[in-house]
Amino acid sequence: MPPLDYILLHPSAKITEEELEVLKNWIQNLEEEYQKE
Repeated sequence: MPPLDYILLHPSAKITEEELEVLKNWIQNLEEEYQKE
């Protein structure tokens, strides 16, 4: 899976539904970690 920066800078990059779910989960985990501190 391409890095997040690549996806954000290249909207036409191919991304599958599965990759999108993984990305959402990753972002959610980051937010939860951030809120703990």
